[in-house]
Amino acid sequence: YDKCIGGKTGTTDEAGRYADTYTVSDPWGNPLVVLPPEASRLLGSSGSLTLGASAVADLIDKYAYVYRYDTRLRLRSKKLPGCEPVMYAYDRENRLIFTRDGNQAQSGRRSFLLYDRLGRVALTGTCRDALSDDFWTTDDADLAATSFDSSDATSDLQLLSAADQQNYAEAQLLTATYYDDYNFLTDAQQSRLAAMRPAGALTVPKGLPTGALTAVFSPADTIAPMLTVSYYDAEE
Repeated sequence: YDKCIGGKTGTTDEAGRYADTYTVSDPWGNPLVVLPPEASRLLGSSGSLTLGASAVADLIDKYAYVYRYDTRLRLRSKKLPGCEPVMYAYDRENRLIFTRDGNQAQSGRRSFLLYDRLGRVALTGTCRDALSDDFWTTDDADLAATSFDSSDATSDLQLLSAADQQNYAEAQLLTATYYDDYNFLTDAQQSRLAAMRPAGALTVPKGLPTGALTAVFSPADTIAPMLTVSYYDAEE
C-alpha cells in the first residue's frame, strides 16, 4: 500500500502474554488491513515476518480483515477472516445499490437496493450478477441514479427486470417498503383491514412507512410476500 499509516494496540492474556492487534490505515484513517492477535502471533515476535510469502497469504486469508476503497473513499470490498470478500457498488448519488458476498459470487447472484424519489429504501432483492467482475473493481462504473416509486412492488419489479436485463435480470423481491399513504392496498385488502384499522388513524401519514412486503421462502423455493400494514394516530 502506498502512503499508509500503521498502528498497534495491545493487551495481555491471563498468562501475561502480549496480544497485539495491528491496523494499517490510509491517510484518511480508513482501515485497510487489521491483523488480530492470533495473526500477529503467527507472523512472528514483534510483528516481524518470519513466514514464507505463501504462508503469509494463507494467514491473511484466515485471520485478517481487509478493506478496499475507491477514489471517492467509498467502501468497495470488505473481507472478513476466512470469508470471501463482500463487494459493494454505488450509483452516481453515492447510494449503495448492489452488494455481493462469497456465496452469491458462486451462484451468480447479487443483492440490490432501490430507492424512491426521496432517497428512501423502497425495495431490496436479489438478481443475476454482472457478467464481468470489472463491474465490482472499476471505480467509475457507477450507474445513473434512478427512482423506484410503486404501489405494486411485485409487478413493477418484474417490469423493471424485463426492461433492464443488464442490471436486474432474474430479479426476486426480498423486502418492499411503502411510505406516505395506503395506495398499495388492493380493494380486497382494504376491506379486510377496515375492521382492524384504529379509529382516527391518519389516511395520509406523510413521511412515515405505511406498509411492507417481506418475502417468505417456501419449501418449494418460491417467494410469497407477507404484507404488514402500519397505522398512525395524529400527534396531540
